[in-house]
Amino acid sequence: MKKRVYLDMAAGTPCAPEVVEVMLPYFSEVFGNAGAVHAEGRAAKKAIDDARAQLARLLTIRPEGITFVSGGTEANNLAIFGTIAASGVAAPEVITTEVEHPSVLEAMKELEQRGVKVTYLPVQESGLTAKKVLADALTKNTVLVTFAYANSETGVVQDVRALVRVVQEFARAHEVEILTHIDAAQAPLWLPLGMDALGVDMMSLDAGKCYGPKGLGVLAHKHNVTLKAQTYGGTQEAGLRAGTENTPLIVGGVAAFARAVAGREVRAEQVRVVRDYFLERLIQTFPNAVLNGSREERLVNNVNISLPGMDTEYAVMYLDTHGVAVSTRSACGALGKTGSHVIRAMTRDEARATATLRMTLSETTTRDDVDECIDVLNKWQDLMQTMV
Repeated sequence: MKKRVYLDMAAGTPCAPEVVEVMLPYFSEVFGNAGAVHAEGRAAKKAIDDARAQLARLLTIRPEGITFVSGGTEANNLAIFGTIAASGVAAPEVITTEVEHPSVLEAMKELEQRGVKVTYLPVQESGLTAKKVLADALTKNTVLVTFAYANSETGVVQDVRALVRVVQEFARAHEVEILTHIDAAQAPLWLPLGMDALGVDMMSLDAGKCYGPKGLGVLAHKHNVTLKAQTYGGTQEAGLRAGTENTPLIVGGVAAFARAVAGREVRAEQVRVVRDYFLERLIQTFPNAVLNGSREERLVNNVNISLPGMDTEYAVMYLDTHGVAVSTRSACGALGKTGSHVIRAMTRDEARATATLRMTLSETTTRDDVDECIDVLNKWQDLMQTMV
């Protein structure tokens, strides 16, 4: 049977063998409830505490700043709703951008229903957020600024430190507290995660995006952050996330984050070479293809293009039936409005927004895989032209 070509790593990655191996004992051997006082419970609690401390070191924060949750979506929700609930501001305001993941944008809609003012910053055609646009949007009632470290569709990487500095300078000048939160679900394999260097107060992670188990996320927060729990029924995770901790997923998830950090620079350089080859072949084969987002400020594994006038939803299905997995946009938004809200916001071009393809490479993607994708996509285009 012919090997499939998987180019949708932004949606989900396989578990690395070493991650699976480290999880296995916690399914049937060290199986106790970490909240129990007996030996089995204490063993589970120690495993979780050790994992928490390990991840805290990687992120340059204190262990108590690690809250384990079910994924990136829950982490984003806890950061957003937890901040608002804990805020002492009478009329709190939140700032985000127009190109965020649905787990942020849908949370913003709910905040607006609750009477919270939300400001959606426009982005440049490159996908980048201008510092002046952010500075002009800040007010004394702003309590939270939240945006993606790397966009889930285009892979565009924001200058986090520069944007955080804008927020901090405003907060100092006006003697107010404004927290910064980044959605870093797409970051671990490709970008630095040290929160001290980034300057952010909170960061969301998802193990399922970096060769870890699906169902394990993290909200990392510094000691100055006060949050209010959004789930009730237990005191787990320092009272921020009720429910029995999932020991095997926590241990495996942290192992995946550690693996991502340890091999990041070598991995990124290897994948960059294949990604650049992919872009060159796309441009040669499809002269009408348009790269979405900055070529320089983007994840090294991301290729996001528009083929204006073409039905790329059908292209995804055609590629799938011919052994190649790609997507049009974020899996969490794939059943929503036609087209990409991210490309629509970046370009204000409906033709580009409704004709997107997202290909995200793995550390094992080869030039042969790229060639296979290009060849199948070319056959699809030829088929479409015969039907006109």
